[in-house]
Amino acid sequence: MSLKRHNSFCRIEFGEGLLSRVGEISREALPDACRAAVISDTNVFPLYGDTLCASLKNSGFKVTAFSFLAGEGSKTLATAEKIIKLLAEEGFSRSDAVFALGGGVVGDTAGFAASVYMRGMGLVQLPTTLMAAVDSSIGGKTGVDLDCGKNLVGSFYRPDAVICDTDIIKALPDGIFTDGMAEVIKYGAICDAELLSELEKNAPSRPSAKVIERCIELKLAAIISDEKDRGERRKLNFGHTLGHASELLSGYMLSHGSSVAAGEVAESRLAEALGICEKGFSERLSKLLKSYGLPTELPFPIAETVGAALHDKKNSGGKIGFSLPDGKGGWSFSLLEPGQVIELLSRE
Repeated sequence: MSLKRHNSFCRIEFGEGLLSRVGEISREALPDACRAAVISDTNVFPLYGDTLCASLKNSGFKVTAFSFLAGEGSKTLATAEKIIKLLAEEGFSRSDAVFALGGGVVGDTAGFAASVYMRGMGLVQLPTTLMAAVDSSIGGKTGVDLDCGKNLVGSFYRPDAVICDTDIIKALPDGIFTDGMAEVIKYGAICDAELLSELEKNAPSRPSAKVIERCIELKLAAIISDEKDRGERRKLNFGHTLGHASELLSGYMLSHGSSVAAGEVAESRLAEALGICEKGFSERLSKLLKSYGLPTELPFPIAETVGAALHDKKNSGGKIGFSLPDGKGGWSFSLLEPGQVIELLSRE
């Protein structure tokens, strides 16, 4: 399966057995690249690094590989600096390419390094989790966390190609796979009522390749119309304002998917309280998320969570930005006073 019709943004390949063809596909997308920096983590590289490096070498790339400690705790300026120094010390040029093999942490961190090294070099995203496949690998958002907030340092930087081997996604352990379901469900809640109904009908089974492709299409449609996240693309932040706040409060020990899942329910409750969404939608969403074993309650006190959300990128004038569902596959953006959010979410 290939989504080449979206070449206006970047080349996207989605299908079985693609990891062994990365070199061939990348050679077409990056004809001038001589060197490949394979950036991965300590969980993923032992599983798939050799196959990727062999594919790149067979297509004429000179390969340098670097792995960092797996986990959100490595998504830092310090890790990005290590990658950038490696590129410089190994003599990479801006026509060469970074190959980000892993989930969202690898893709965001390696992508950020590629975007700033020599003011931008080649970038190929190779997602190995469901979450990265349907979300982070595609949108061109790269960045790292700070102690005071998630994704506060970053850039918009289009990859030259996204290559997703569905054999890797199918082989994911249940815990990692279900973590990505928070993002899949997000698309149904905020973009596509028919998709949400289909997910409810088939829960808790793993989504089909068709469903995953639909999520990719919805993501692409949003970013093609609003690449810099100032309008339509904002809807994709549903659940992330309070979700990111929970991640921050946990010291990034909570997973992104579990945090966003609870954020989606809380933000749906906000939408109901504001009259944006009909009553019962948050319960409907909660039932679906629970079927996948995802949490539906914020893990920290509401006042503390809202305080952490004050560091969110979408905020303006001391107000917190929320992308809220209408319960019918649509959305709206609201800037709310922190006290108002605390009061609304504190109601029984």
